[in-house]
Parts: sequence; C-alpha cells; structure tokens
Amino acid sequence: MVLLTDWTQKYGQVFIWYLGTQPVLVVTDPVEVARLCNNPNKHANLPKWSRTYTILEPRAPHYSMLGTPDELEWKSYRRTLSLAFSPENMRKAYPRIYEAALQGSRALQQIYKQGPVDMSDLATRLTAEVISAVGFDQELAALQVETGPNGKPCLPDKPFLQDVKTQLDWTSLTLGSPWYKLLYAVMPWLAEARRVRRGLQGARQAAIQTLLCCSPLTLSQQPQTPLAMNAGLFFIAGYQTTSNTTTWALLELASDQGLQDRVRQELKAAGLVPTLQQPQPRDLEYADLTKLPVLESVIKETLRLHATGPMGTFRMTDKDMTVGGYRVPKNTPVQLPPYPMHLSSANFVRPLEFWPERWTQQAPLSPIDKEHPDATPTGNRRNLSTSWNAFSCGPHNCIGQALGLTEVRTALAVLLANFQFDLPVGFSRDQYLKNEQVWRITLQPKCGMPLTVTPLVETL
Repeated sequence: MVLLTDWTQKYGQVFIWYLGTQPVLVVTDPVEVARLCNNPNKHANLPKWSRTYTILEPRAPHYSMLGTPDELEWKSYRRTLSLAFSPENMRKAYPRIYEAALQGSRALQQIYKQGPVDMSDLATRLTAEVISAVGFDQELAALQVETGPNGKPCLPDKPFLQDVKTQLDWTSLTLGSPWYKLLYAVMPWLAEARRVRRGLQGARQAAIQTLLCCSPLTLSQQPQTPLAMNAGLFFIAGYQTTSNTTTWALLELASDQGLQDRVRQELKAAGLVPTLQQPQPRDLEYADLTKLPVLESVIKETLRLHATGPMGTFRMTDKDMTVGGYRVPKNTPVQLPPYPMHLSSANFVRPLEFWPERWTQQAPLSPIDKEHPDATPTGNRRNLSTSWNAFSCGPHNCIGQALGLTEVRTALAVLLANFQFDLPVGFSRDQYLKNEQVWRITLQPKCGMPLTVTPLVETL
C-alpha cells in the first residue's frame, strides 16, 4: 500500500501497475472514481474483475454477494440483504450492540491492572460479539473474563477467532503472491502449511456450524451452499474492518490527549461520563450517536488515514472508454483504492496528518485553489462527498457500513466515557505505524496494539 501511495504522488491519479503479469489501471482521482462507480446511464458502473474475487472465494459455483462475478446474482443478493441494514433494523439492533460495548468495558475493568492492554484484541472480540449477536443471534462469550493459569484474570482463548484470522492472512498472502498456494500444495508437511490448513478448515466449518447452528452432519452434506458463503462473508467482512477502525481511533486519541479530552468533554456534556455529581452516568442511546460531532470527526479522520479496506474494489472495463484523459481498452482491470486516494496531496490538505478538525472547521485554510476550484474550506482540495471514499461508492458500496459505523461510534463512546487511554512508556506512534501497520486484506496492527488504560472513576 505504501508503494501505491508513493506512485500516486509520483505518477499522478491515474496510472498502471502490474499484479504479477497483469496490468491494472489505478484511479485515485475522486471525480473519476465517482464517475466510474455511479453513472446511472451505464457509461460506467463497471462490473467486478472476477479474477480477484474468485481468489477470495475458490468454492465455485456458489459465491457470496462480494465474490459473485454474475451481475444478476449480485443484484438478487443486494436486494435481499440490504433490508437487514435499514435504519429501522439498525435501531432494533442497537441494544445488542450497546450490550457488547458494555461487555467490552466490563472486561477491560477486570484486566487493565495486568499492564498495557492489547486494544486490538479487545476490539476484535467486541466486534465478533456484535456480529454474532446481531447477524446470527449467537453469543461467542469472547469477552467473558476467566482466571488464567497464573491465577490472574484474562480473556478466554477462542480458536474460532484465530481460525478466521488465519483465513484472512492466507487470503492476503495468496492474493499478493499466488506462489504461496502452490508451495503449500506441493509441500504440505511444512508446519506453516499445516497451520494454514487447520485454520482454513476451522473458519469454514465454524462459519456454518457455530454461527448457523448446523450439525457436523449437515455441514458435511452441504459444505458449499450460497447460505454458507454469505454467512462467512458477513462475519469476515465486518470482523476486522470494524475492529481495526476502533483500534486505530484509540491509538490516535491516546497519542493526542487534548483531542481525547475534547471527545470526553463532549460525552460529559451529554451526561455520559461519570462525575462526582453523577457517579452513574445515563445510558448511551441510539439517538446520541448522531449528536457527537467531535467523536464523528475522529472516526471520519481515522477512516481517511487508516482506510480499513485499503486496496479498494477491482473492476473491469466493459467497453473502450476514456479515464482521466487516457484511452482505456475494453477488459482492462481497474483498481479504485481508498488508501492512496485519501493520502494524496491532490485530494487533501496536510494528507499525512491525523487532523479531525478538517471535517468541522469552517474558516478558509488557504487561498482559492485555481487547479481545483471546487475545493472546500474543510481541509480537502476536492469536493467532500467524493474525496472521502472509505466505503466505496455507487451501487457496489459497502452494504454493511451502517452497522459498522453504529458499532464504532458505540464502542468508542462507551470506552472513552469510562477509561483514559495513554501510550505506554517509550511507545512512539510514528514508529509504531511505520513498523506495525500492515496490509492483510484490511489495514491492521501486525502484533497487537498495547495501550495503558486507567478507569475514569479512579481519577475522580
């Protein structure tokens, strides 16, 4: 992803790179991205490049909504599944989302004394609980603290979550270098090959057996149904994406105590933070989530600087067309990656800074940009609605974004209302991002995210 960002700065917002021997057109110009995804007259709204998605889903003929190369099948899935993410259903799901956030808060209250807490692990467990409860009416009990072998409280071992991580790591590994798949196939005795096989089998079985309550017999009889594929998609697509957004937001807030205090003051003004006068704050309500502009700006900036799906979507031109002034022939793969798009100086002012105020500041920041006369005064050189593309755009945008945003807002509001987060002694944010922020389908911490946690009730 760093290379794509560097190439965007060096070669411009439309260029070609090679995925193996296959040339791929990369587009990070927000105007062109919107045109390619949104055009209602079928000048664009390009179909998916099926090769990339069949790598993700090798179990043809049944595909999920994400992986199907068939436009009619995709429309059928989209019409059916979009009802689950309606505003009304989000309101109905909110109590379970809030309860999962409270479980995370209670778990953190029990384990924080052991030293810096891996907030990446806690956020992952919280997200898994939300998806299991809201999507499958199941409880994973991933946040139920138990006593470890050393007699101290700890979070339980959950093989299912580790299997899902193995599935995602394997997918990103083979997508970047398909030779790994061949290596592990011809040398199955390798320890890593055995680990991958166990993880892949565990993730696929658990997606049906754990989440859909199927017996092992049913699982063995129908292992490749569309129901299984979409069940796996909905768990995995919302699993690390949402948890990583929560994790990166906590890192940025721990790195800027002034910003963390402003978010907490906003929560305190809403009666959500314990105080001497109100030791027991009121419950966070669904209606509160749209009334916290400082927190919202932190989330938007987190999704800009740490785009959770950094590679974006892959499409295929279905006719000869012009993109960014270049003639592009039919059947050319096109990539629309948000990560280099969000970090491009052509799209954002101070693109490499975590600067949430860009989303709320109203005063002009610089003279009128003659090259981009549509520049906004909020820290973006291009129009706000197109320069930020965290969930893609057009009919193929992220179907679960309403659930993901509801969860991130709820989790951060509950955690920040109850705990102070700080960087551990000797911890450098910039060095951490340089060494530990990695792409494995999602943009995630390589080896966890340790933060020092202090309950606010201890500071009263």
